[in-house]
Amino acid sequence: MAANSTTALALDNPFWRFALNTYRQPGVEAICLELQCQGLSINRLLYCLWLAGQGRGLPAETDLADRWQQQISHPLRALRYQVRGMKADQPELADCYRKMREAELACEQVEIARLYQQAEQGAPLDSPSHALRQNLNRYLQQVGVPLADVQQNLQALLVALGLEWPGSPSV
Repeated sequence: MAANSTTALALDNPFWRFALNTYRQPGVEAICLELQCQGLSINRLLYCLWLAGQGRGLPAETDLADRWQQQISHPLRALRYQVRGMKADQPELADCYRKMREAELACEQVEIARLYQQAEQGAPLDSPSHALRQNLNRYLQQVGVPLADVQQNLQALLVALGLEWPGSPSV
């Protein structure tokens, strides 16, 4: 059954727990933030990894999560970045900044729940390595980021997580 806007969200789900656990691994946060600066979504990268671990490809549609990310998460992040820049000169903004970070994390949890709803729509694949290669290739194509631009950081992310680069991606 396809997820829609009336389907109840499971905020605490296996993908959410995977994302939290993965992001806490040594070195992962810095690599993910670098990849974010290169135009990739941390949540989508983690989704690629999690789905691969489930032996699944990326679903064809992630519209609900995409809209949430574009309309809610990204604007909130942009506002938080503005406050981050201001708090150096106005230390009284530190609490506001902290609360904005918490709100952004809550928004990301909703986005992850929306992605989780659609996980079963991803085609089963024959191996986690094949799924990882296909998921990364497909995601990079979707966002129009050439593999050459991010390959070094993607490889560093996989190494930090104890994973091997999945063959030679074709992006």
